[in-house]
Amino acid sequence: MGLWPVIRNVLSSPSARPPQLPSLSPSARASDASAPPRVDTLTSDRWELPVLYLQGSDYEIGLQHGRILKAEIQALTQNFFDAFAQGAGKLFYNYIAPSRLYHLFKAVPERYQAELQGIADGAELPLSSVLLINFFDDILNLLELGWAYSCSTVVAKGTGDRPLMGRNLDYNGDVGNLVRHYQAIVVRQPDDAPATASVTVAGQAGILTGMNQHGLSLGSMTSQSTEQDWNGLGCSILYRLMLDRSSTVAEAIALFQASTPAQGNNLMLADANAGARVEFTSARHRITRLDRQPLGISNHFLDPDLAATHSELYHRVTAPGSLSRYSRLCSWSAAQSSGGGSALDVASITEAMTDRQIDPEFPLGDREAWHTSGVVSSQGTLHSVVFDPQHHSMHVAVGLGDVAIERSDFVPFQPFESLSLQAVA
Repeated sequence: MGLWPVIRNVLSSPSARPPQLPSLSPSARASDASAPPRVDTLTSDRWELPVLYLQGSDYEIGLQHGRILKAEIQALTQNFFDAFAQGAGKLFYNYIAPSRLYHLFKAVPERYQAELQGIADGAELPLSSVLLINFFDDILNLLELGWAYSCSTVVAKGTGDRPLMGRNLDYNGDVGNLVRHYQAIVVRQPDDAPATASVTVAGQAGILTGMNQHGLSLGSMTSQSTEQDWNGLGCSILYRLMLDRSSTVAEAIALFQASTPAQGNNLMLADANAGARVEFTSARHRITRLDRQPLGISNHFLDPDLAATHSELYHRVTAPGSLSRYSRLCSWSAAQSSGGGSALDVASITEAMTDRQIDPEFPLGDREAWHTSGVVSSQGTLHSVVFDPQHHSMHVAVGLGDVAIERSDFVPFQPFESLSLQAVA
């Protein structure tokens, strides 16, 4: 994209002043959580992740998050600005982006506004820095400034017809190399919503990879579209809302259909009995339910009407790799179906998520496949998670950037096992 379209997109985008949050009184901001947080570590032979267990009001949960990961959130934001806020980037991230972030913040439900402010207060950073962490993907795609995305997700029925879902979250290039070092697992137990667990980046209140206490699980993939809405809800916050208010795939879809997302995405959902693939722009969507055949998706729309809305940016940087990864997922799916699929288990899903072959129909130059966006598991993979909703369990692996994720890297994690869970809707 040339300079003029970028300038045009920026000039035509809405902005807002820093928000006033009257619901957060000085006493509320100064309060501590009703229950002390707990911090554990999930480890494998090659990686480790901090695990935060947070409980209380929305603001208290955010405050705990910000305090515990203060060093990581501060380092992430500082290193980001050192790397990207130079030259024209300095103008964009220091003077243009904050007002656009505040505009997106206006659509955020009040409870998450409080949590975001709590994170900022706990980390001793301005709210705009925390908003950049949470709306980074939204704002870059609304302005068509994104890059090649390379996420992959599959959901399938295994032994006993129980749905299993595998999800790789990828960011290629310098941004991925930066944020991979600031990942964490955050288990939230709000006062009035189901507990949720997400594999995330320090400072993020939204969810891109997560599960709630009912077993409802989701994973998202950006799909660049010209059908966008600056007044819509940032996708990670929308997904958090779905996990906080839903116990089944059907309920999550109903909530999604009553919402307006800010940008296009593909979303995979699974619960103990069902699975679904949701392709959407800000204006329309297509839902495919899990049947006998596994469902896969990467960063492009399969529905032809939605595919017609793909942006120029998508065609320039995302399409070849996404098509290759989806083709590989289809090959895995066909192999499972030919074998009857009855013995499909967590190991079968990890096999799909660690595939490093490129489809020869979609060549991406003469580089070794793992260094491209055309393979399911690549150097851009930040984390890989296999969800088992029926058993409320996650199998987690972290990408190191210099070596591929292996099947032996996956570590089982029961996020809600140690919690005293209340029966919330």
